[in-house]
Amino acid sequence: STLFLVDKERNELYSRVADSVAGKEIRFPCGQGIAGTVASSGIGENILDAYQDPRFNREVDRQLGYRTQTILCEPIALNGDILAVVQLVNKLDSSGEVTTFTEADRETFRVFSLFAGISINNSRLLEFAVNAGREMMALNQHQSALGAPGATPRAGKRLSCILDEERSAVLRVRLPDVDITDIDFNLFDVRERAENALDAAAAVAYNLLLDSGLPQKFGCSEATLLNFILRCRKRYRNVPYHNFFHVVDVCQTIHTFLYRGGAHERLTELECFVLLITALAHDLDHMGLNNSFYLKTESPLGILSSASGNSSVLEVHHCNLAVEILSDPDSDVFGGLDGADRTAAYRSMIDCILATDMAKHNDLFKSFLTMSESPYDINDANQRQMTMDVLMKAGDISNVTKPFDISRLWAMAVTEEFYRQGDMEKEKGVEVLPMFDRSKNTELARGQIGFIDFVAGPFFTKVVEVALHGMGWTVERVNSNRAQWEQTLQR
Repeated sequence: STLFLVDKERNELYSRVADSVAGKEIRFPCGQGIAGTVASSGIGENILDAYQDPRFNREVDRQLGYRTQTILCEPIALNGDILAVVQLVNKLDSSGEVTTFTEADRETFRVFSLFAGISINNSRLLEFAVNAGREMMALNQHQSALGAPGATPRAGKRLSCILDEERSAVLRVRLPDVDITDIDFNLFDVRERAENALDAAAAVAYNLLLDSGLPQKFGCSEATLLNFILRCRKRYRNVPYHNFFHVVDVCQTIHTFLYRGGAHERLTELECFVLLITALAHDLDHMGLNNSFYLKTESPLGILSSASGNSSVLEVHHCNLAVEILSDPDSDVFGGLDGADRTAAYRSMIDCILATDMAKHNDLFKSFLTMSESPYDINDANQRQMTMDVLMKAGDISNVTKPFDISRLWAMAVTEEFYRQGDMEKEKGVEVLPMFDRSKNTELARGQIGFIDFVAGPFFTKVVEVALHGMGWTVERVNSNRAQWEQTLQR
């Protein structure tokens, strides 16, 4: 196989691996040959017989004494920009004979290309990556000083082994006599009554997914599911809000949207499975700081993301870590899927995680409303993906749809996390928004009313009105909680 990078200034393709014949770097114009054509068009090519294609240069084969027969050539792009082309030749079957590349091979490559584009682009910014590692350590030290133990650097670590005792501890958990599929489910109560709160939360996620029957349907064993949950748990930090408890709560809430609210009728069973899995991975390695912090403090992590054309600093990071966990067969919950379904699962997972960026909230909301103006077609993959994105967003901001006593606890947690970010922004000398300033934002109720009025209220009201009619309880709870917060202000 050969990787050809695009030199935009010279409109050429080149390979940094020396040509074994000429001993030089390989270079040729975009548009020339099979790889050059793919670079120009952005469309992959599956060549069944290279010698029958007039674009193929036989001279290299002649000098090497080689016979190229089949070729798979695919572009690697980021934000629509072609960065490179990969060319694979002479696929071998189980007997060692050359065979043709299949559509499943192309689908597998497309999954790879989603992340190869980011990697290639970021490799050009290596100096920033080095600084990012140093800054991550500084942020961890600061958070430890603020009383956030366990905020140790995780970037770059290999997947840790899941011990038998860790698995056994979760399997031994006996959850309280509560219905974990209920809209009134209280994770705080489970945490308080458990011997080990993290094990109890993992048990909630494990039992919720197993009881759905979805892992079994898609070839995911109980052991693989538990490994995935525990590997996710290891990648969450001990921050006030964006921690393992938050994602388990989001997973449970999305389950209620799907099966109590009837949203599953708008999706395939595989998409329901992907959505629940994504809920557990959507905030991996969150450090309790939002995208704005990384960008306005000119953090190297923020520079890396903005330079690659993507301001969703955290969401891209979460995606990369999710793929890292899935890359290990022991925790690959999508391992039982065939090529096309596996590609679809990855794409949907990535899209859903990116949809949680609050900076993109209005765009997502408007797109959903526009889509809802036409009759819903379950055979339309784009409509189903939009539904998944909206359900993921709804789960992520669902605190205000819980009974007031539960909603209040989540509000206190997220506000403390905001305050800690504000403290760090003051130290760095950058602007601190009032809601992040513990010296100014002293009324929890006012912040919650603002969030309901400008974000959650309009969102849930319209989503239920135009599409997900079975989720009516969310609107009732939002309105009820707002009234309760209003009463709190008047006391």
